[in-house]
Amino acid sequence: MKRLVGFTILETLISLIIMCGLLTIGTFYLKDYQADIILENTVKETMTALEQGSRVSLLNDEETNITYFAKSSRVVISSDHFKRNIDIDKSIRIKNLSQFEISRKGTIRPRTLYFTNGKKDKKVRIQMTWGKMLYED
Repeated sequence: MKRLVGFTILETLISLIIMCGLLTIGTFYLKDYQADIILENTVKETMTALEQGSRVSLLNDEETNITYFAKSSRVVISSDHFKRNIDIDKSIRIKNLSQFEISRKGTIRPRTLYFTNGKKDKKVRIQMTWGKMLYED
């Protein structure tokens, strides 16, 4: 009689445990990566909205106000003829965005904004000069 060759139940169980462990580790890294992408996209979207607000101020010759509402996770950019709401992820917090104004000439005084998702922080220094937003990470 021929003897069947194959994996024992113990070998199969050990392989299954190793695979589950690897998948669990991958899931944790994926969540961290996703949180980093959300933070980066929030920074880019906020900077783009500030540039747009600056252009609107310059074109309409009016001041633009930027207000950040932490409880509702919303940034509101508004002037007499313009309003834009930016809904951001609930896990993101922005510091130093309160009482932020863009002058009639579209300029922004130098300011550092701090974005955080609880695990990672992003510091952005902004200034509007010569019609172009200058910012650095």
